[in-house]
Amino acid sequence: MDISFLRSPIEEIKNMNNGKVGAPCEYSHTYTHFLAFLKIGFKISYRTVQRIIRGLSDHLKVEEIHFTQIRRRIQDYIVNGYPCT
Repeated sequence: MDISFLRSPIEEIKNMNNGKVGAPCEYSHTYTHFLAFLKIGFKISYRTVQRIIRGLSDHLKVEEIHFTQIRRRIQDYIVNGYPCT
């Protein structure tokens, strides 16, 4: 489980957006991996993942994300590899 997004999320997002045309990426790839790990690894619902992230955001620098965004990003990752939507 990669939690490097906790150290430098802004830097990773800047690198992802460098030279990108269109809407900028808002969440890093490692953050999406972490969300997917929680969802798939523990076989929990998207809403439960959202609640876990909400709880972590009280103690760590983790940006809250709605469960519909979690689902869309994990599904895009499964289908397309590294999405940025």
